Amino acid sequence: MKTIQILCFTLISLNFSYCQNKEITSEDLKNLFKESVQKEIKVANYVHPWRSDNVDSTYYKSDTIRVFQFKTRSYRMHLCETVNWNFSNSNELILTREHYCMEPPTRDITRPTDSLNVVIQEKQSKPQITLLSKGKRIDGFEILDVEENDSTTVLVLKRIRA
Repeated sequence: MKTIQILCFTLISLNFSYCQNKEITSEDLKNLFKESVQKEIKVANYVHPWRSDNVDSTYYKSDTIRVFQFKTRSYRMHLCETVNWNFSNSNELILTREHYCMEPPTRDITRPTDSLNVVIQEKQSKPQITLLSKGKRIDGFEILDVEENDSTTVLVLKRIRA
């Protein structure tokens, strides 16, 4: 019986240590997005977007979304549809949508001139992201959590309704 308790305790401890959550500041968030751009420069022909589930328009309808960035090329999340944030620089992104569950897989891309400005600021001691198009607010998010492990970084975002 004691062996089972020790085994259970060890497994629970490993689970908590595997995926570490941490507090994030606006500066940390800016650095994360800056690293996304630098990865694209270092690895030719490979984009490191931040991906979110969009099955049944989840990205657009949900109040809380999870945005993933994979640290390796194993980017398939077994999701049929995603919305991606493709950073062209640390404060500008282009939204794309990908559809994996139909053949051939497709990607919808906005024009580069339709890029969104990313404004990151602290409000009520929480970092917030505001997406602007030609100076007009398109979307906003409060950062609830950051989860990080060996293969992914996950931002948990709460949509701020205007």
